[in-house]
Amino acid sequence: MENFWETSKYYTENYVEESLTDEMITFSEKELGYKLPLNCKLRFHTQDLRQS
Repeated sequence: MENFWETSKYYTENYVEESLTDEMITFSEKELGYKLPLNCKLRFHTQDLRQS
């Protein structure tokens, strides 16, 4: 899984945004009416750490 989030310069410049916060996830869950699985939330944070 180490190469799961491969990035390129184009991707970084056009698609990477501010780091995801727990508040953003909670807001999205309320909007969707669905609670995301913990492993999904952890994967989002793992991607953010790799982008920093």
